[in-house]
Amino acid sequence: MSKCFRVLVITQNFGFGPTSMLNRALNLLPENCLIFGYIPEHLEPVIDPHLGVKVIGSYMLDESVSVGEYDVAIVACDYEIARRLHRSIKKIIILDMLFWFWPTIDEIIYRDVLVIAQNFWGVEKRAKGIQSVQVVGPIVPDILNIKNAKIHSRKALVNLGGFTSPYNHKEQATCYVDIILPMLRIIIDSFDPVDVVGGKTVLSAFESLDEKLLVEFDLVSNGRAIAKISEASCYITAPGLGSIYESFLSRTPTFFLPPTNLTQHLQLSRIIEYLGYPWKPNFDFDYLISDEENYITSLYEFYDSKSQMLSLGLVQSIEMFISSSERKKTSVANTGFEFAKKMGGASEDQVKSLISRYIYA
Repeated sequence: MSKCFRVLVITQNFGFGPTSMLNRALNLLPENCLIFGYIPEHLEPVIDPHLGVKVIGSYMLDESVSVGEYDVAIVACDYEIARRLHRSIKKIIILDMLFWFWPTIDEIIYRDVLVIAQNFWGVEKRAKGIQSVQVVGPIVPDILNIKNAKIHSRKALVNLGGFTSPYNHKEQATCYVDIILPMLRIIIDSFDPVDVVGGKTVLSAFESLDEKLLVEFDLVSNGRAIAKISEASCYITAPGLGSIYESFLSRTPTFFLPPTNLTQHLQLSRIIEYLGYPWKPNFDFDYLISDEENYITSLYEFYDSKSQMLSLGLVQSIEMFISSSERKKTSVANTGFEFAKKMGGASEDQVKSLISRYIYA
């Protein structure tokens, strides 16, 4: 009888990105794993229910665990916790979709750990020569193999992202909603049905501002979200890297909303610059760039002071997106698909192999 592995999983309290990546990795674990997790309460719904994760807390306040209590730890985007856990758990897997972004990388990468770094511009160069770092393509399933229903040509999906983080707050969610609410009304008038998904903070802000919106608001698991993307005829989303790759690999025509944090800004700027991506806000944020905390403050001061102008610009941008010809939509979707393939394409088979080899070694 094969050994049962006890797996401890931890994710950052930052939007949906780290938790979505963790969720995809947990879907690839060997069947003989018992999973125990520290998952922030507002992110628990992102984890697919069928995984059977036993949530033991929202935050890991004390990173010390008994030697032998767990066989493996899987940590999403938190090198400091990974380093501390390594004292008592010798097998550490670090999932990182922002390896291109960090100003410095923790010394833990030079130990006997496995770092799974999702590819993006600059990742391969940065990871070169570091034995523990394995660069993989987008950590999403092979979406084109998911049975989709794009024949329902008027179906739209709006993803407002996780929003909540140490730097984003409820008042800022209200400010963000003020800007995109008129645009959302255009989408609701143009498509049927329209689903709106996102984190609790920004969804509650929408409901309190406009109770007359006849649309379904929901916080869904990562697996359900991917299925919805594959079925939609158009997708409107915050520019998280997971959302970018999921939309590109599904070839779903996609409009990117204004960023809610610094990494979203940088990701959106790069696909605009390098891919000439046309469907995005028609205003510029580059002069706001700073460290994450100061960037968030500056960004929402900008949103608040320019809300009417920005809202009008978004309405104009989304109308151009909606009215684009099918030929253009297909062309742009194909460009995104080819970029995602160039970054490695759907890589879950590769990630599954890396995880299994590391756990069983």
